[in-house]
Amino acid sequence: MVITPGAPSTVRVELQAVGGDDANAGPCDQPGPAYNQDNLCFDTRPLPLSATRIPVPADATVFPRQTILLIHVSKEGSTLEARVWDPSNLDTFNNEALDMAKTLRWNPAQKNGEPVDAWVKWPFQPVRQ
Repeated sequence: MVITPGAPSTVRVELQAVGGDDANAGPCDQPGPAYNQDNLCFDTRPLPLSATRIPVPADATVFPRQTILLIHVSKEGSTLEARVWDPSNLDTFNNEALDMAKTLRWNPAQKNGEPVDAWVKWPFQPVRQ
């Protein structure tokens, strides 16, 4: 095969799903732009059973902004996974929010009156002590 610089060429590409189980993932398994569009995944979103306020020492030199986490909540009301969605200005505050999210208990999302797993974006607020 001779390749001439500047001449068009054709390459065949075969796309395959990565990650095994992801190939069978449904529309509610991973968050994305169309997640829960038209209440496909849940009718009511999960709500934490306790406040998501994180104390900040009164003498802190820099006051953190809130962080918003993307949290996967189980139908039993526990946190399955948490990711930083909209970070704070302080990495330490993001880490504290992630630690808090791991232990949070939730009222799970509901679909047709039944608890379901769901993804939710949730704010964690700094509060000066």
